[in-house]
Amino acid sequence: MVHTKSTALISLCSLLLLFYLLFPFSAPASLPREITIAWDSNNEDGLAGYGIYVRNTPDEPFRLLDDLYLDELEDPDNPMITLTQLEDGSTYYFAVTAFDNDGHESNYSRPVCARVIGTSISPCSSQGSSGGGGGGGGGGCFITTAGGKL
Repeated sequence: MVHTKSTALISLCSLLLLFYLLFPFSAPASLPREITIAWDSNNEDGLAGYGIYVRNTPDEPFRLLDDLYLDELEDPDNPMITLTQLEDGSTYYFAVTAFDNDGHESNYSRPVCARVIGTSISPCSSQGSSGGGGGGGGGGCFITTAGGKL
């Protein structure tokens, strides 16, 4: 498989990650702050898994948090990961890539941003971020908290 920016391995929905703020997440201070990131699955042959990336500002490079292999997913048709121990006062920009069995990796999805204030997690603007992300469409991606979708 040969991949270029225009044939990004991900149909990952461009991870436009539409934020739907149903209601704010509030939890007792003793509960860990956590979010779940979900995205549209990639249906290309040879898909091995997804890379989960984070950064704290829109201008810094992404850091790999985890490689998530298909056999680690509860439902490969509806991939998601829960991230825990988010720090109070921090802003996180998350992006996802897809990688195949030959080690080729797609461009980053469009980042989605979450801000942690106290025990609340709320969406923030992903404007001004660059990540390359796959083409077209949009929609189909979201972040959830213990209280609902953002």
